[in-house]
Amino acid sequence: TGGFTADSIPQHHYHLGENNYAVVSDFGNVLNVHIRKFKTNENGRIFPTKNGVSFSPYVWESLVTEMDNSSLPSETGKVLIVRDTLFLTSAWIENVPCVSLQRYVTKQDFSRQFLPSVCLLTETEWNQLQCIRKKISESCKSLMFNNFLKKKILLEASSRSPRTNLQMELSDVEMVLSMSLTELLADNIKSRIEEVMVCNGCIENQANQLGHECVTMNFESRHSLYGDLAILSIDIELLVKEFVEKNMQMLNYINETFLNNLNIILLVKNACDMYIASDIMPHRMF
Repeated sequence: TGGFTADSIPQHHYHLGENNYAVVSDFGNVLNVHIRKFKTNENGRIFPTKNGVSFSPYVWESLVTEMDNSSLPSETGKVLIVRDTLFLTSAWIENVPCVSLQRYVTKQDFSRQFLPSVCLLTETEWNQLQCIRKKISESCKSLMFNNFLKKKILLEASSRSPRTNLQMELSDVEMVLSMSLTELLADNIKSRIEEVMVCNGCIENQANQLGHECVTMNFESRHSLYGDLAILSIDIELLVKEFVEKNMQMLNYINETFLNNLNIILLVKNACDMYIASDIMPHRMF
């Protein structure tokens, strides 16, 4: 690409300070968060370099949940490991405290191999990253649903042969398809929240069920604490397959017109509301 200038920073790009940016992209149909150093050429245009790290939105949101308690950078050599793939630690460069981010992979023999690229953020840049974390998460969800989900639905629908073609009013079809997608998304949010939720009572093996968040916490609180993490961990390809399979009789209506008319932001909100409303004991302790 032709890069950009300091006064025309593209959407989903966030300046952290100095030459470091946080970027959310779906390049190559792969959704990633990048923390990366950029460089400015002689014409004042800004381009990414190879110095940085990239990881999935799920890893990003997992990092977000750890930020408040990370106490990075610190003098104690504190290490933070996120989802067994992202390694953060303090680094001192010319007596300036920094946070070092580096990816690693776990090999078959369970040893860890660090990837060569490292991203260094000053304390100011790290604090800025924490300040804009909600914006980055919103960018992840925007690209995930407005771009990634719609592309996958079109690809999946085009690969199928319709069993029958129902003749229905377009407005009725769009309502049925939208509700179907909302219900599937709500089901996915529920299952993912159950998966990512941390219950201290279970961890500590407490005998009293009142000490178990998985028993006492209502769905609204669960969504508040784990909603973004759950949403960004959803397997979009599996969700799309379920949606298309469920609506094979309306396959000829699953097209660009339907997707262009789909208010995806409202759909996600409705799915979250549907999950919260499905709580059979909403008046639990918290």
